[in-house]
Amino acid sequence: NIEAMARGVPVITTNLGGTSDYVRAGENALICAPASAESLGQAIERVLEDPDLGLRLARAGLATASDFHPSKVGAKWLKVFASI
Repeated sequence: NIEAMARGVPVITTNLGGTSDYVRAGENALICAPASAESLGQAIERVLEDPDLGLRLARAGLATASDFHPSKVGAKWLKVFASI
């Protein structure tokens, strides 16, 4: 998801795993039900039928992805390792 956000692509995902740490439904991604082709299809249709929604999701996704840029994450890890 982060990689897609970093490329400026509207993200459609599930809320499984660690996605709830950074995905905000309707803000930077659309959430569909796991293992549900119908839910996925509905989310895709929403983006295709509302180009403004896709643009908003893509822009918000870019902002989210910037929080995970290696320069930011790496600096945080260095602080953790320095404190050990």
